[in-house]
Amino acid sequence: MANFYLYTLFLLVSQTPFVFLQEVTSDPYRLPTTLSPTHYEVHLNISPEAFTANGTAYTGTVVINFQPLVNTSQIVLHSSARFITINDVTLNNEIIPEGNYSVNSTTDILTIDYSGTLLIARTYALAINFDGRLSSTDMYGWYKSSYEDADGVTRYLATTQFQSTYARRAFPCWDEPAFKASFTVLLTYPSELNALSNTPGTLRINDTTNNLLTTEFAQTPVMSSYLVAFIVSDFTCTSGENVGDVPTRVCSRAETANIRDWSVEVAPKILTALNEYTNYEYNASMTKMDQVAIPDFAAGAMENWGLVTYRETGLLWDPLESATSYRQSIAAVIAHEFTHMWFGNLVTCNWWSETFLNEGFARLLQYSILDEFVTVVLQAVMETDSYLTSQALQSNASTPSEVSAKFGTITYSKGASVLRMVEHAIGVDAFRTGIRNYLKDHAYSSTLPEDLWTSLNAASVNSSTTQLPTDLNTIMENWVKKSGFPLLTVTVSGRNVIITQERFLLSGRDRSSKWYVPVTFTTSADTNGFANTIPENWLTPDTDVSIALPTGAEWIILNNHETAFYRVNYDEELWNNLTRALASSNFSNIPEINRAQIVDDVFSLAKVDKIPYSKVFEYLQFLVNDDSYFTWYPAFNGFNYIFRRLGRESAIGKAISAELSYLMEKLYQSVPMTNLNEYEHLYTLKQVLAINWACTLGKEECVNSVTQAFRDFKNNGTRPNKNLKSIVYCNALRYSEDPSDWDFLWQTYLDTELATERAVLISALGCSTDEETLKNYLLKSINATSGIRSQDAYSVFSAVYSNAIGVDVAFDFLIQYYQEIDDYYQSMNSLTNIMSGIAGRLTTWDQISKLETFIASVNLSDAFQTAATESLATATANLEWIEEYKLDLIQYYGIEEEVEVDEQESSRPEYRLSKIFKPEHYEVHLNTPREAFTASGTTFTGTAVIYFKVTTSTARILLHSSSDNIQIQSIQLNNEDIPSANYSVNSTTDILKIDYPAGLKYNTQYALRIEYNGTLASGLRGFYKSSYTTNGETRYLLTTQFEPTHARRAFPCFDEPSFKATFQILLTYPSEYRAWSNTLGSAVIVDSPNNFTTYQFAKTPVTPSYLIAFVISDFTCTAGENVGEATTEVCSRDDESANRAWAVEMGSKVLASLNEFTGFNYSNAMSKMDQFAIPDFNAGAMENWGLVTYREYYLLWDPAESTNSYKQSIATVIAHEFGHQWFGNLITCSWWSEIFLNEGFATYTEFFTTHDVLPDWQLDKQFVVRVHQPVLTSDSYLTAQPLQSVASTPTEISNKFGTISYSKGGSILRMVEHIMGSESWKAGVQHYLEMYAYTATKPEQLWTALSHRLDAQVSNLPADLETVMENWVKKSGYPLLSVAQVGSNIVVSQNRFLLSGEDTASKWYVPISYTTSLDQNKFESTTPVAWLTPTSDLLIPYPTGAEWIVLNNHETAFYRVNYTAELWTALATALRAANFSGIPELNRAQITDDVLEYTKYSLMTFTQGFTVLEFLEYDDSYFSWYAVNTELTTLIDNVGLHTRIGQAMQDHIVRLIDKLYQSAPASLINDDDQLYTLRQILAVNLACRLHHQQCGADIKRLFTNFKDNGVIPPKNIRSLVYCNGLRHNGTREEWDHILDQYAAADSSTDRSTFLSALGCITDQQILRDYLQLSISSDSVITSTDTSSVFSAVYSHPAGVAVAFDFFKENQQAIYDHFGSWTSPGNLLLSITNRFRTNEEVEELRAFVTSGEILSGLVSAGNSAITAAETKVAWVNERKDDFYSYYGLQDDEPTTPPGTTTPAPAPTTTNEPSTTLGATTINSSLLLMLVAAAVNKYLF
Repeated sequence: MANFYLYTLFLLVSQTPFVFLQEVTSDPYRLPTTLSPTHYEVHLNISPEAFTANGTAYTGTVVINFQPLVNTSQIVLHSSARFITINDVTLNNEIIPEGNYSVNSTTDILTIDYSGTLLIARTYALAINFDGRLSSTDMYGWYKSSYEDADGVTRYLATTQFQSTYARRAFPCWDEPAFKASFTVLLTYPSELNALSNTPGTLRINDTTNNLLTTEFAQTPVMSSYLVAFIVSDFTCTSGENVGDVPTRVCSRAETANIRDWSVEVAPKILTALNEYTNYEYNASMTKMDQVAIPDFAAGAMENWGLVTYRETGLLWDPLESATSYRQSIAAVIAHEFTHMWFGNLVTCNWWSETFLNEGFARLLQYSILDEFVTVVLQAVMETDSYLTSQALQSNASTPSEVSAKFGTITYSKGASVLRMVEHAIGVDAFRTGIRNYLKDHAYSSTLPEDLWTSLNAASVNSSTTQLPTDLNTIMENWVKKSGFPLLTVTVSGRNVIITQERFLLSGRDRSSKWYVPVTFTTSADTNGFANTIPENWLTPDTDVSIALPTGAEWIILNNHETAFYRVNYDEELWNNLTRALASSNFSNIPEINRAQIVDDVFSLAKVDKIPYSKVFEYLQFLVNDDSYFTWYPAFNGFNYIFRRLGRESAIGKAISAELSYLMEKLYQSVPMTNLNEYEHLYTLKQVLAINWACTLGKEECVNSVTQAFRDFKNNGTRPNKNLKSIVYCNALRYSEDPSDWDFLWQTYLDTELATERAVLISALGCSTDEETLKNYLLKSINATSGIRSQDAYSVFSAVYSNAIGVDVAFDFLIQYYQEIDDYYQSMNSLTNIMSGIAGRLTTWDQISKLETFIASVNLSDAFQTAATESLATATANLEWIEEYKLDLIQYYGIEEEVEVDEQESSRPEYRLSKIFKPEHYEVHLNTPREAFTASGTTFTGTAVIYFKVTTSTARILLHSSSDNIQIQSIQLNNEDIPSANYSVNSTTDILKIDYPAGLKYNTQYALRIEYNGTLASGLRGFYKSSYTTNGETRYLLTTQFEPTHARRAFPCFDEPSFKATFQILLTYPSEYRAWSNTLGSAVIVDSPNNFTTYQFAKTPVTPSYLIAFVISDFTCTAGENVGEATTEVCSRDDESANRAWAVEMGSKVLASLNEFTGFNYSNAMSKMDQFAIPDFNAGAMENWGLVTYREYYLLWDPAESTNSYKQSIATVIAHEFGHQWFGNLITCSWWSEIFLNEGFATYTEFFTTHDVLPDWQLDKQFVVRVHQPVLTSDSYLTAQPLQSVASTPTEISNKFGTISYSKGGSILRMVEHIMGSESWKAGVQHYLEMYAYTATKPEQLWTALSHRLDAQVSNLPADLETVMENWVKKSGYPLLSVAQVGSNIVVSQNRFLLSGEDTASKWYVPISYTTSLDQNKFESTTPVAWLTPTSDLLIPYPTGAEWIVLNNHETAFYRVNYTAELWTALATALRAANFSGIPELNRAQITDDVLEYTKYSLMTFTQGFTVLEFLEYDDSYFSWYAVNTELTTLIDNVGLHTRIGQAMQDHIVRLIDKLYQSAPASLINDDDQLYTLRQILAVNLACRLHHQQCGADIKRLFTNFKDNGVIPPKNIRSLVYCNGLRHNGTREEWDHILDQYAAADSSTDRSTFLSALGCITDQQILRDYLQLSISSDSVITSTDTSSVFSAVYSHPAGVAVAFDFFKENQQAIYDHFGSWTSPGNLLLSITNRFRTNEEVEELRAFVTSGEILSGLVSAGNSAITAAETKVAWVNERKDDFYSYYGLQDDEPTTPPGTTTPAPAPTTTNEPSTTLGATTINSSLLLMLVAAAVNKYLF
C-alpha cells in the first residue's frame, strides 16, 4: 500500500496522465507501525462497590514505554471509548493538552498529537490516568461474573477475556498481536478477595484503613496485549505437581474444589509432554501455570500466558456425575490451551489474518492425545470448506467482527488438518525438527506462514524420508491463501489409474483452483501399504498422476489413514471392486480410518451428484458387519444430513430409518446398555453414539430401556449412568406423554450447580415433542431471572431447533421475539447464529414463504437482514436438494410417492420424475377421426411405445400422463400385460405409476406399450383444436403446444426437458387434410375406402417431449430457399398466402446466419424447417424442432397494411424461435429452473441475429432500450426471481417464462459477450454446442465451455467465470454502482438496486468499462478494464484534466450507475456541449433511463434529474428518447396531465421534444427507413399527446384528408392520426365517422385501432355516449370490447372524470352487462388509478363511504381508495420539488385539461445554445450546484 501512495504522489507531481487501477485497501482499524511499545506498567484500582450487583467502576493508570521507529509527532494506540474515560495524558511527565487527543468510537483508536517530534530509537514514557467500567452485558474485556454459593448468596468476581481485541477495554494499549512488550500489573482490590495474573505476585501492600490490598505481579516476558489476564475473586485453588520448577494449580469457586482432581492430575502431564515435544522448556518463559474455571465465560477457554481461563465445563469434572466424554474433553481443551503457550504466546501470528498459526497447532496437538482427529476434526471441516464463500486460512480481517470471524472452524480445524498433512508429507521426525527450529528462531516475536514453511522446509531437505516436488513455501501457498480443497478422481485406463484434481464444492464451481497434493495409496496386492503415510507421488497444479496397478490388484485406495486434506472419487469399476472388497472377510484389511474416509466421501459425493444416492446405499452395505466407532461416526453424520432435509417421519425418511436400523444392528449389539465400561474411552463413545441413534430411530428395546431408566430417576432418585444420562433424559422427553416429566427435568436443572450436568440438561430439555413446552423453554432463555445463564441461552435455541418438532417452534419464536432476543443477547451475532441454525433445517415451501414474508415485512437491522437473506438462500438450497434427490430415493426404496395434498398440513405434491429412468425412443401413433374436425368432435385414439432403461433396479415405473386428456386402455411391458390394478394416474401431478413386482433390472432395455383414448385439450395447450372462418365457413385444424408440461396431454411420456429421446410419429387422419410433424414423412399408407391417410414421419434426433409437434389441417405452404440441405416453408390458411413472403424471406436468411454464428449447421440435425401460422395460439410462438408454430400476428405481414413495427416483430420472433433450434432443442436446459439457458439465448439471437441479417435496423442498439433497460426495472424488487430458482409445480414452471428468464437472461449473456470479447464469445458458444449437443445442461456447463475459449488478457477476470457468474444467476437483482471523486481518484462501490425493501448482503463481480472526457474513443471498448468484487470497492485514478467520467460503455453490463452531485453536474454540462461531448447515444439512453428511474422513486429529486436531462432539447436520437418515452409516460401518469404539475410538465416536455419531432414529422413519411419510422412513431405519439402545436396540425391535416376524401392515413402512424385527430378539437361528425369505420372493419387489428381512437376525443358528452354504447345490448360495440372502451376513455386526461362519473351513475347497468362483480370492480380500480389530486380522492371516498356504491363493489372501492391515496401521496411528497422547478405557486389558476401549448419555433442548428429549455432551469441549476456542495451523493 505504501508503494501505491508513493506511486500516486509521483503521478500528481509529474502531472502525467496515466490509468492505474487499484482496489481500496485502506484499513482504519489498524495501527500504524511507527511506534513500538516495550513495557507496560498497569495499575488498576477496583473498589468494593464493583463486587455488588450494580457496581462496575474502577480507576486505572498505565505507563507505556515505547520507541519511535520513524520520526513522528503522533502517537496512535487503542482505547475503548465505551469502557475507558481518559482523565489526563502525559509524555515524559509533560502534560498533553486535552484538545490534543481523541478516541474514535468506531475503531477504538486513541490519537495523541504531540507538539514536538518523537525521535527515532529514543524511549518515551506515556502515562494515562483513566476511569474504567467493567463490562456487565457481555463477557469481553475486563468483565464482571457471578455465581451463587452454597447458601444462595450471589458472589461477584472480575475477570478478563482480551482475545482478540478487548485488552483496550481494560487499559489503553497497542492492542494488536504483533505489538509485543513486557507487562507489570498492579491490582488494588478488597482485601477479602484474592488476585491472580499471568505471573506470581511479588509484592503486597495492605491498606487496612480502606480494607484494600494491592498486589504487584512479576514482570511478564515479551508478549501480546491479548494474553494479559487478571482475576479478582474469592476462588480457592488446588495445587498439582510441579513441572520442573513450575508450580501448577487449578482454581475455582470453593464449592467445586472436589471436582478439580482430573484437571490437577492431567495438566502437569500435558505440560511435560509439550516441553519434550517442543524441546523448549515452559519455565524458560514463565514461572507458574494457573488454570481457573469461570462461571460466566464466553469462550471455551483462553490461553492467557500462565493464567489459563476456562468455562467450568472445560475444567471441572465430577467422576460420579460427569460423562466420560467430558473427561476427554477437559484433557483435550487443556492440551489445546497449553499448546498455545508455545504457538500463540511464545511465537505469535503477525496479525489475525493468519491466526491459524496459533489455533491450527493448538487443535492439532489437542487431538494428539485422542484418536478421533480424522472423524471429528478433518471430516467436519471438509464440510465447512466445501463452499465458494468459505474463508481461506490466510485472509483479510480488519474490523472486530471480521477478526472475530477468523476464530472459526476453518482456522482451527482446517489449520490443524493442513499442518497434519505437512507432518506426514515430510515425515513425523522432520516435522518435529522443523517445529523446534521454528520456535527457537522466532521466540518472543510474531510470524507469517512463510516463516513456518521455511523452518519445515529446511528440516525436510535434511531428511531422507521424502522428496518434495518443490519448496514447501510454493507447495503450501494455495493451501493457505485459497479456500477449499481438491477432489481427486481416480479412473482406470488399462492397467494404469489416472488421478486428476478439481476443487470440491457443494455448490458453484471453481475451475482455476489447483493444489500440490501428496498422494499415498494402497492396493489389494499389498494391504500393508496403509501404514505408509509419506507420499509416493504428488499431483501438481499443472500435471495429473498415472500409477501402474500391480499385477492382480483389484482395487486401490488413495490417502492412507486420510492424512491429507482431500476427497477421493473412483470410477464405477473401482467403486464396485471396493464394494466387494469391503463385503469380504475383515473388510479386505482396509483399516477403519480408511473405511471412515470412504463413508464420508461417499455421502459427500452424493451431495454433489457425483454418485447417485441409490449407489451410496449399495456401497455402504458393508456397514452391516462393521462395529467400528470411526466408521459409524461419519455414517451417522451422512444419514443425519438426509434426515434433516427429508424428515424421519416422511415415507422416505421411514424407509431410510428402517435401512439404517438394519445396518447398525451389529454396532448396537456390540455396546448394549447393560454393559458399561466407562474406563474404556472408545467403547463409551461408541456406546453413546449407538444407543442415541437406536433410540432416535425408535428401536423398541432402546426406548423401553431409557424410559425405564428415567422413571427410576424420577420416582426413586436412581440417577442414570453418567455417560448415558443425556440419552436417557432426551429420549424420555421425546417419547413422554406426561407434562410433569419436563417439569421434573427443569427442576433438576435448577437444583444442580455442576456445569457439565447443566449442559446435559439444557440439551435434553429441548427434546420434548410438546410445542407449547418448547416455546415456554425458549421464553426462559431470554429471561434473566429464569435460571439459565446468558452464556447458555443460545444452547437452548440449539436444543429446540435440533429437535425436528422444534424447528417451527424456534422459527416462529424467532419471528415473534427477534427484537427481545437481540436486546437480551446484546449481540447480533447470536441472533444471526440462531437464524442460520434454523435455516439449515427448513425443508418446506411454507417455511420458506414465511421467511420471505418476515424479511419483506419487518424493518430488520442490516446485520440481521443480511443473515436472514443468507438463511433464505440456505433454506432454498435445502428445497433444491429435495427436488434433486428425493425421487431417486423414493424410487430406490419402491415406496409410495407423497403426492396427496393434505389441506391441514399444506404439504406439496411431488411433480418430478426420478432420474433413474432413461428413455431412448418413442413410437407414437395417433388416430384422429373425421369428427375431430367438426365443432363438437374432441376424441382421438393413441398408442405409445416407449423404449427405456433404468440406472438402478426398481419395481416401479413413473412417467407422465394427463388424467384429463388420456384414458388408458391397456399397458404392456415387453409384451407382458400389466393388470389395471397395478397402475394409476395422480390427477394432481399427472404422474402415471406402474408397479411391476418382478422388478426392472439395471441397464436392460424395456418396451412400454400404452394404448389409450384421448380427448383434445382445452386452453390451447397439448393436442388441441383450432379454427378459422373463410367465406363464412368455419374450418377446423388440429395442432399442438407442448411446452412446458403438455406433451402428456397427447401421449404418455417422460415429460421433463432432461429426458431426451428420439421420436417416431405416426398420424392417421381424414385424407382431405394434410399432416406435418417435426421431420419429413418417411411412409404413407392410404385407406381409400374410408378416405383416411396414415403418415409416418422420420425419426427425430434426440429431443425432449415438449418439442414434439404436429399439425393436421387444410393449410397451404409457400416454399423458401433451402439452407444447406434443409428445406424451408411457411404455411397458413390459404387466404393468408399473400402475406407469407416476409416470413419466407426472413426464415432462410436467419437460419443461414445462425448456421454461421453457431458453427453447427441446422441440417446436421434436421432436414426441414416449417413455420406455421395458427389462428388460435396461446403463446407468441413455439420453437418445436423443424415445425415452428406462431400466432398469425407474428408470422404474416401485409406490406400494404401492416406496420413496420409488425414487420420488425415478425423478423425478431423468427430469429428468437430459430435461435431455439440450437439453444433449447440441440442443447436443452436440464430443468425449467434454468430456462434462461433456452430463453436468454433466444432473446439474444432475436436481436443480434436479426441485426446480422438487417444491420440498418440497428437491432443491436434496440436491444439496450427494448430489452436491457425495461428488465432493469422488473429486477428492482425483492420479490424478483433469480435467473435460476426452484420451480416444481406447473404454476411455478409457468412463472419462469417471464421477463427475467427472457430479458435478463439475454442481457446477462450479452454482458458475458462483452466480458469475453465478441470473437472469444462466438468461439465459446460454438464450443458449448460442440461439447453438449443433444444433451441437457446447467449454467455451470455453459460457463465451463465458454471458459475454454476465454482470452484472459481481454476479460481480465478476477476469478473463474463460473464464480464470477454465480451471483448473477442465483441471486435476484443487480448492483447500483456509486461513483465518487476522492482526491485524484474515482471510488466505485456497489449495493443492490431496489425500489423497495433492503438487501445489504447481495454483491456481484461487476465488469467495469468507462470513458473520461480525455479519451472519448474509449466508449468503443466494452471489455472490462477493471472489476468490482463482492468484497471490495474499486479505485480508479482520475486523469489530470478529466472533466467527467461515464461508466458502462454502451451499457453492456447489467447495472445502474449513480454519481455524486459534482460528477452529475459535470455530465450535465458535457451533455449540453457540442455533439454531447462525444457521449454516444446508447450511453445517453443509459443516463436518461437511470435518471428517470431515480426521480420516479425519489432516489433523486426531480430538479436534479431534469437538470441532467436538459440535453434532450438538442437530441433527436431514437435511443435517447426511447427511454424518455417509456419512463416519462410513467412519470406523467403518476402526476396526471390534468393536474397543474402535469400541465407544467407538459409545457416543458413539449419544448424538449421539438427537435425530435422536426427530425421525423408526421408530414414526412419514409416507410423504407426502419429506424426513421420507429423514431417517427415515437415522436408523433409523444408530441401529439402533449399537444405539440405542429404535431397537432400535421395530424389534423391527415385526419381531415381521411374523413373528407377517404385517404387512408400512413399505416405506421394511422392509429396516432385517428386518436390525435379526434383529440385536437374533434367533432361529433368526425367521431361518428371513426365509429362507422370500427363497425365495418374486418381485422381485429383495425377494430382495436378504431376502438382506442374513439376514446381520444375531449368532448365530454361524446365520451359519455361512447361509454353508454359499450354497455348497451343493441350497440355496434361487442360485449368483449366493453373494458377496452372504458380504457380508451380514462387513459386520456379529459376522460378520467367522465369515466368515473359514468361509472357512479351506471353501476347497476355495468353489473348487469358483465353479470358478475369482478369486471366492474376492476373497472373502478383502473379508473381511479388515474386519480392524482386530494379532491379526486375525497370524491372517491365519499362515493364509497356514503352508501351510494353497490354492496358488491365496496371491497373494490376500498382498494381503490388505498391505491389512489398512494398515488396522491406520491405526488404530494414531490410537490415542493415540482413547484420549485416549474416556479408554480399554490394560488395559480389551473389550465383546463387539453389546452394546447404552442411549441417553440423550430431550431435551425444542431448546436445547443447556452440557455436551457425551461424558463426556471438556470435558477434550478444554480440550486443544484449549491446543493452539490452540501450533499456528496444525490442518494
